[in-house]
Amino acid sequence: MQPHRAYFGQKDYQQFLLISMLVNAMHFNLELVLCPIVREPGGLAMSSRNRRLTREQREKATCLYHALEKARAAILNGVEDANKITEMIANTIINAGADLDYAIVADPETLDDVQKVDRKVVLAVAAVVDGVRLIDNFIVEPTESN
Repeated sequence: MQPHRAYFGQKDYQQFLLISMLVNAMHFNLELVLCPIVREPGGLAMSSRNRRLTREQREKATCLYHALEKARAAILNGVEDANKITEMIANTIINAGADLDYAIVADPETLDDVQKVDRKVVLAVAAVVDGVRLIDNFIVEPTESN
């Protein structure tokens, strides 16, 4: 079999980027399609790990989504300092009672940290909510409309 397309969820963006680099390096005739994150009503990114969360823990876990939303809004309102954006994300998650693993503002092609948000970036977070490690991300273009 020689598939021509492979579909990956944006929630696992880092994995998608790594596989994309491999496909390009190996010159595979394969189109990779990035599919949007599917979310629960409160914004929590759907994951099999969510089954391990109680209703109250799911509510707490929405802090990842809320932190990313807050950061996206700040970028769209002109905040360019990536350190301020990262700090905003971290504070929102920590203040909700989750244990932050990482929060990054990175180049969407390389995942290198950026210092100034003056182009498209990926905001990515990982946090542990009551023993369950969760990840989420947004891809943000500073010029996109609200």
